Amino acid sequence: AKLTAGTKFRLINYSKLDNSPPNLGAFNGYPNNHIFSLGQNAYRINYADTADAGYTNAITLTVVDNPALSPAVQQVAGIAGSPLTPTSALTPLNFDTNCVLNYTSTTLPLNLNLDSNTGVISGTPIAAQTAANITIIGTIPGGGLCTGQSAQATVTLTVAATQTITFAAPPTPTFTPNGTFVVSATATSGGVVVYSSQTPAVCTTNGGSTITMLGADTCTIAANQPGNANWAPAPQVTQDITITPGTQAALVLSANPASIAVSGTSLLQATGGSGTGAVTYYPITGPCSLSGATLTGTGIGNCVFSATKAGAPNYKDRTSNDATVVVTAKPLTVSYPANPLTIGMPA
Repeated sequence: AKLTAGTKFRLINYSKLDNSPPNLGAFNGYPNNHIFSLGQNAYRINYADTADAGYTNAITLTVVDNPALSPAVQQVAGIAGSPLTPTSALTPLNFDTNCVLNYTSTTLPLNLNLDSNTGVISGTPIAAQTAANITIIGTIPGGGLCTGQSAQATVTLTVAATQTITFAAPPTPTFTPNGTFVVSATATSGGVVVYSSQTPAVCTTNGGSTITMLGADTCTIAANQPGNANWAPAPQVTQDITITPGTQAALVLSANPASIAVSGTSLLQATGGSGTGAVTYYPITGPCSLSGATLTGTGIGNCVFSATKAGAPNYKDRTSNDATVVVTAKPLTVSYPANPLTIGMPA
């Protein structure tokens, strides 16, 4: 029957012992702390003096667990074409420390290396693969003073494939307040692409491909694909989209009053348009002068004026309709003397 680890046996065999422990010739020629197998159990030898009367030396055999490697299982993830983060070194348990332990594997993928002294796997995987178990065997060959021992550890390796993202041709949007346009990018993995704005003052997105315009400028959109167990995250790519200035609403110019006499004035007023650009008034033809939005008739005739509203940064400039102010002659003024004249009397 298999005995419980930790069970101890004290052997008294004074006919084979001398007075110099640890004694290489004391127990079948094995050194102190040697582990050997017998039946279903493994035993560790310990040469020790005892308090037993009449005996010079004694041998204690302690039952130990079967040899093992720690960690017995490792999970390792890598990316095809990139150096693998080396696995952890293996720690032998219940192996004979007086003998050389050697690590081997018959299931090692191409381009990976196994350190025969530590059990560490390293290298650069060349192909993607789903979880594959790599068996590492730690062995002490039998022979000489060493008893044959072996144990296994498993490394579960997952190698993700690399992927790239490609944008379609950029759209050519024209600015409208809170207007939208759509971008398009695909990943070689076929996974969903996630979008973000690198210029949040110009454009925004909630992660999808629909982009909301906030201004007329260069909108930079980044595309990402986070990957999964089979695909590594894609390198981020960006696309610049030029949002051209929009067309303003109609700019309507009027004059109040629309008819004045020479030297009279009329006030020009522009309404409509878009944005907060400044309005500039300018004459086209006619006998009038202009100061800001106030025109003054300088002669008889028709004065034609126009206005322009600046559009920067989000709109193009917008020109109004032409407005006409009619300038007429001054009315005749009759003056009378302070004292009225008497008919028939000299003035």
